[in-house]
Amino acid sequence: RKKGGVHFLPPYSTGKAGLYQGSVEALFNATDFMQKSHAEYVIVCDANTAANVNLAAAIELLEKNEADAVLVCKNGKAPAHHDDAMIVSMDANNVVNKIDFETSANDVLFGLGITIIRRELLTDLVAKAKQNECENFYRDVLAAMVGKQKVMAFVHEGYAAVMDDVASYKENSFALL
Repeated sequence: RKKGGVHFLPPYSTGKAGLYQGSVEALFNATDFMQKSHAEYVIVCDANTAANVNLAAAIELLEKNEADAVLVCKNGKAPAHHDDAMIVSMDANNVVNKIDFETSANDVLFGLGITIIRRELLTDLVAKAKQNECENFYRDVLAAMVGKQKVMAFVHEGYAAVMDDVASYKENSFALL
């Protein structure tokens, strides 16, 4: 752990009591930690996603295509009660060309809330988003990257669940038994 590895950062704001006000603030509060890190990439992952993702393959996609970020996605029905459910459109080379947040469609490619992004790019984008008083990492940062930076989609084929309400949490918990 002293020379690298996985670090989980708590969802608490620094400088004031309570939880952060949006995912941009949470990432901004981790900026000092990220700047001191020597890691090339940061994996931003929602806590309400359960999946056994081959992160090595997703990073390989990022490196092989010299991309700036990779969104881990799944084909199927997008989470119905998740404000940040991303509907992802990509070309034949897995380059993301559109991110939408309409979740009424049944058979779509949707983001699982897992993003692999170059560390230095993330710290720059988050600082700009914070300066512009943005709150949402997906809507204000990732969606804005499309067409400006190279964002790829890694399509996860295995089991994945997004627990976006109590009913889906219960349903997916029983599915794992």
